[in-house]
Amino acid sequence: MSHLQQLPTVGTQTLRALLRYPDRIAFATDAELVTYAHVANTIGRIQHVLAGLGLPRGSGIASLTANRWESWACAVAAQALALRTTPLHPLGSLDDHLDQLADAEIAVLVVDADHYAARGAELAARADSLKHVYAIGRADFAPDLMALARRPSVGLYAGLGAWIAAGLLGKFGFVAFLGVALVACLLEPSYRR
Repeated sequence: MSHLQQLPTVGTQTLRALLRYPDRIAFATDAELVTYAHVANTIGRIQHVLAGLGLPRGSGIASLTANRWESWACAVAAQALALRTTPLHPLGSLDDHLDQLADAEIAVLVVDADHYAARGAELAARADSLKHVYAIGRADFAPDLMALARRPSVGLYAGLGAWIAAGLLGKFGFVAFLGVALVACLLEPSYRR
């Protein structure tokens, strides 16, 4: 493996920075103060949802969002999974957005339902390359990505991703943690019938 392949990725560096100062405020909105730890956890949970889609490395994910911390977390999660990210300009025309989605061969679209629900519905209906569409917030045209990321079973995966990114698990530690995670999943109420 070459030296360049051993360097940390942008996603890894971001997660390391978030985990280094868990109590610091990462984002301040009108409704809440969001800590680094909460952002790192959210990134891991979004990664779990995206990883469940079975997208190959290099697949495209686009976003049409306002200035929201959740959309930033989604982009970091995608980058950490080796996906390409393409932001759509909010003032772009429908034809411009459709051209961008087609040209970049975008497989996943994430739309801010609070600000761009109408455009998101149009894109979901007309973009041929899209395999999956998610909303940030409630929408009629797509499931809420943040609600899917909050499911109880996602926490273990999010924790594993954060530990690996922080460099806390080597090869053998990963195997041990995976065994513990498997047992915990089997004991989790949502898996028991």
